[in-house]
Parts: sequence; structure tokens; C-alpha cells
Amino acid sequence: MYSAIAMGRALLDIQGVRKSFGGVLALRNVNLVIEDGGIVGLIGPNGAGKTTLINVVSGFIKPDGGRIIFDGRDITGQPPHKVARAGASRTFQIPKILRNLTVEENIKSAHLMAEEVENLERGRRLLKIFGLERLLEHPAKSLSGGQQKLLEFVRAVVHGGRLIMLDEPVGGVHPDMIGLMGEVIRDLNREYNITFLIVEHNIPFVSEICGKIFVMGEGSVIAAGAVEEVLETEAVIEAYLGGGDASG
Repeated sequence: MYSAIAMGRALLDIQGVRKSFGGVLALRNVNLVIEDGGIVGLIGPNGAGKTTLINVVSGFIKPDGGRIIFDGRDITGQPPHKVARAGASRTFQIPKILRNLTVEENIKSAHLMAEEVENLERGRRLLKIFGLERLLEHPAKSLSGGQQKLLEFVRAVVHGGRLIMLDEPVGGVHPDMIGLMGEVIRDLNREYNITFLIVEHNIPFVSEICGKIFVMGEGSVIAAGAVEEVLETEAVIEAYLGGGDASG
């Protein structure tokens, strides 16, 4: 069983987190440490508990036990708006954008919750990079699924914070944009020291940009380390071949 040990300063420290749904144990004593300034992947088969863990960290689900320490502060069980205000933002598998507002209004609304004035200009640059600048006056609901994911990513960046958790950020995104997304994440990490936790099934994408990965299986973290080494471990191979539970 993996034991969380941080080599650098821990920005996010998940300690023994547990969660059940109707008798199904979705998270089993999860321990996981994300170091400040890292780009970290969280992978595993469907039903391994990855999204459930992100939901617990971001306050959308309350854990049954354990602690979540973010930037030295206990945020266990805090509601989403307080977690976001503490500096941890996120995206979703199915983008949660303001569908009836325009692309520009989506960015401005995210900026209302941001502390840094320059975040809005940063967001505008990202819209241009992703080819969304020409759609500023279009309602967000008119965008393709992949474009909506890109817009939600930009909203998370504009909102600001030390940590951005991305739940399948390149799922449904045009292949030409996937490499660009990786470059943008690396640039934001390098220039602004934004830490990223990325839940993703696209292993080549994760391998390209993540310095470290955690692997979940049946609600637990079963391996952690460098991508190439971790993917070759027996426990990880067995988890992917054997599948997982239905916890998300």
C-alpha cells in the first residue's frame, strides 16, 4: 500500500480520507501529497475513485473520515466556495460553465472572484491561444464540447489560486489542441508557480507533462512515482486489466 511522503513543501496533504456511497467504499484510507509547484497526474481505471477524490478535496462531497490540508490549512468538509477562496480551483469532466452567458462574460464572471487584476489579461491571452478569442460574443452553450472544456480551463486560471485540479481536461478536445494544452500548463506552472493535479485517461498526455503520477485502484492509491516506472509495476498493470469498482 502506498504511503504518502512529501520530498518538498506539501501544498495539498490528503490524510486517510474515506468515503462510502450506500455501502460501497469509494475511497479507502487515501493518503496523497502534492508538492508545491508540481504537475502531478492522477490515473487509474474507470471506477477507481479519482473523481470522487477530487470532489472531496474541492468540497462537493464531504468525506466520512480523514483530513485534507491545503497550504497548511485544514479544509476538510469545507464547501466549494471556501475551498476555491483558499486557493484551490478545479474543472469537471462535463464542463460547468455559464452556458447562457457569452464567452467573454464567462471570463469576466470568473475574474470577479479573483484577487489578482492581471488574471483577466492572462485569461484573454489563453483565449487567443486556444482560438476562442473570435468567439467572445458567442453564448458558451454554442461551443463544441472540447471548446467548452478549454473555456472552463481558462475560467479556472482566471479565478486564480495556488492549485488547479483538472478532471479529464483533454477528453473531447481536438487533437491539435491537446499538445497546446500541455504547453500552456507547463508555462503556467513555470511562470506563475501554479500547481496542477490532473485526472486523465490520456496516458501519453500525462506522460508528457507530469513529473509524477499517482495511480488509484478500487478506492486506494496503489502506486506513485515517475510515469515510466509506475506504469510497469505489477499492481498497476493488474488494476488496469482487472478494472475497478463503480465509485468514479
